[in-house]
Amino acid sequence: MKRLTVTCVLSLVYLLGWSGEIQGKVVQVMDGNTLEVETKEGEKFTVMLFGVDAPELGQEFGSEATSYLRKIALNKKVLVVMKGKDRWGSRMAKVSFANGEDVGVRLIREGMAWSRLEGGEEKQLEGISKTARKGLWVDDDPTPPWIFRRKLTMKEAKSR
Repeated sequence: MKRLTVTCVLSLVYLLGWSGEIQGKVVQVMDGNTLEVETKEGEKFTVMLFGVDAPELGQEFGSEATSYLRKIALNKKVLVVMKGKDRWGSRMAKVSFANGEDVGVRLIREGMAWSRLEGGEEKQLEGISKTARKGLWVDDDPTPPWIFRRKLTMKEAKSR
């Protein structure tokens, strides 16, 4: 019984620790929408930007999107608000700079990523950057990263 109580308490602490707001500093940029953040206690964790999908590394404009995110976010203080996990278990979060600007919104506004949200400010900004041919929108019909990933998995050999 004691072991079950300890397990429940630790699980609750873990869940509560990831459900609130976390302040930290961006210490690494993995790709155009994935960051590693370090808290003042020295804990590091990786998050994907919620509602944002940037071109993959190896995909056209992937390195440009990653470089842009590195330029604007690396070594910057951020506020991270966890939004859950995706179907692969990756942590999804809204991340904003100290001035309150949303990192994902900035990527979309600058044409560095697609919005994965239905409607709202993000979709409007995506349309504006597309019309202005900013960032990845210099291409008439850029391949969205979810299509790029699907094509990659279709090329993989199937196991029996």
